[in-house]
Amino acid sequence: MEIETGWVKELQNGNAVLRLQTNSKCSHCGAKMACGAGNGVTRELAIPNSLLANVGDQVEISYRESSRILSAFLIFIVPIILLIAGYVFGFNRSQSESVGVLWALIGLALGFLILWFVNKIFGEKRAFVPQMIRIAASQKNNQSTNNADEI
Repeated sequence: MEIETGWVKELQNGNAVLRLQTNSKCSHCGAKMACGAGNGVTRELAIPNSLLANVGDQVEISYRESSRILSAFLIFIVPIILLIAGYVFGFNRSQSESVGVLWALIGLALGFLILWFVNKIFGEKRAFVPQMIRIAASQKNNQSTNNADEI
């Protein structure tokens, strides 16, 4: 399991919106521009607030690497496969490039439609959603420590 650290930015309907820093693995990833990690900016992620973290808390989250790989495959590869299959089908059927391109666009749209359905069915499954595993630093503890130092 992979572990990342983030800070709770806000709470929404039982979920915590986390601000995640890019980590050392992001610099080696070929798809870092797809999630914004290549720009050096933080990413945001909403996950169930199972540990009842508060705004400002630093939390650790874990996710299954296999789920991440499957998600990347579905997002990046399935639409491309259907785009190519659509073109081949359309071109072979009519021997016209323009019809092949039209079928390629239909295949691409079908790929995104399949992704939408897969997300609706499996998107909330525990295996695909990162889980909070620990509150690394609590904002309340830091504030009470700071207040005690002032006294």
